[in-house]
Amino acid sequence: MPKYCLTCWNEEYGTAYRKKDVMIEGHPMRCECCGRLREDIVICVYEKESFHTDLQQFPEFEQWILLPLRMLDGLLGLLWLLLSLPYRCYKRKKQAQEEPSELSDVDK
Repeated sequence: MPKYCLTCWNEEYGTAYRKKDVMIEGHPMRCECCGRLREDIVICVYEKESFHTDLQQFPEFEQWILLPLRMLDGLLGLLWLLLSLPYRCYKRKKQAQEEPSELSDVDK
């Protein structure tokens, strides 16, 4: 793999990677393309897990669609937890009442 700085890498391969999209060499090395001593030498390129990981790759109109949907998903999740809280408390109390009787049966 050639040792290119991030700028030369993007020019050579026609990409628009940022520092968070690639793994960068930890110490200064000489770029094989431009010949300058650079600290942003690309070691490897991260593959995106899914297209939802980074909102910056979407055009603005799609960002305004996805952001409210994510917020709605979070609010619905919170609402579900709040509505199921009394049932979960009831189940926990019921389990706590049943456990001592099981222990007393084992001791007999």
